[in-house]
Amino acid sequence: MPTIRPSTPDIAELPTHPASWYFVCESRFLEKRPVEIELAGERAVVFRDELGRAKAIGANCPHLGARLVNGDVVDGKIRCPFHAWEIDGEGRCSEGGRNARRYATAERYAGVFVYPAPVPLFGLPEFDEPDLHLASARPFHYELELPWFMVAAQCFDLRHFLGIHERRLEGPARVEEPCAYSRRLTCGFTIEGGSWVDRATRWVSGDRVEFQMTTYAGNIVLVRTRFSKDRTYGFVITTPIDDRRVRITIIANASKSRSAIARAFIDPIRLKVKRLAIQSMTRHDLTLLDGLEYASPELGAADQELAAYLRWVADFPRDPASEISALRRRSA
Repeated sequence: MPTIRPSTPDIAELPTHPASWYFVCESRFLEKRPVEIELAGERAVVFRDELGRAKAIGANCPHLGARLVNGDVVDGKIRCPFHAWEIDGEGRCSEGGRNARRYATAERYAGVFVYPAPVPLFGLPEFDEPDLHLASARPFHYELELPWFMVAAQCFDLRHFLGIHERRLEGPARVEEPCAYSRRLTCGFTIEGGSWVDRATRWVSGDRVEFQMTTYAGNIVLVRTRFSKDRTYGFVITTPIDDRRVRITIIANASKSRSAIARAFIDPIRLKVKRLAIQSMTRHDLTLLDGLEYASPELGAADQELAAYLRWVADFPRDPASEISALRRRSA
């Protein structure tokens, strides 16, 4: 009987920018000055309102188009550098009757995130554990040349993961869709690698781990590793720079200690160690991805989950304005 090969979408069927959240900057960078960003083909300016909340509006004044990043933030409003008109975090302008475009914002993992539409389809993802309080390390970044959707695709390429990282799978992997805009893989494995990271992991956390990766819209991945002695929570977000280049932001997280003394002295050390370990592991993995090209690849029978992920991404709408109706039709 001939082997049935899974079908994959053509690259023209995959969106240029996912209708999703994007990392803007670390929270500490937004304390004094506005920050101008580009996401999903649009430019926006991010600042703090009078209550200290992160807000994002169109990058240009709705009057004559001045760049608002060159203005000052006064009492939680951006003052246009041309005519001193003020625009608040909802995009409302003090004069002229024209408003700036507004974008949804969220602040978590010690960072600021923006969604390229006023109302997001889904909130900024978080780990679904009750009473979980996370401490976040400083993010680190990579810029690589590959299609944006191929970063999260590695979560569903078990042959790559087990072979490159020297893991032995403990039982079958489980794939599910917690909601219409997310896809999750859960598996258990034994760490068999000989690198210093693997040796240190076995000594500190144990050699067996449950690994769970949940991708949202194809550009966000929440990674949860459950060892017998420890847990790590990783947040990975991919932002397309252009058709060929992406910026990958990775944030290592760990649950906060109960003791105030431990939170002050032990937690920062734990986070630095976790950040170093994750950085060491991902640097090698992502180096292999640099320069990867997608040309509707011919996948084998063992690549069913990878092909299913690619078709799932292809089903997402092309622009944020159409996303709610399209995805609700999928989940109906």
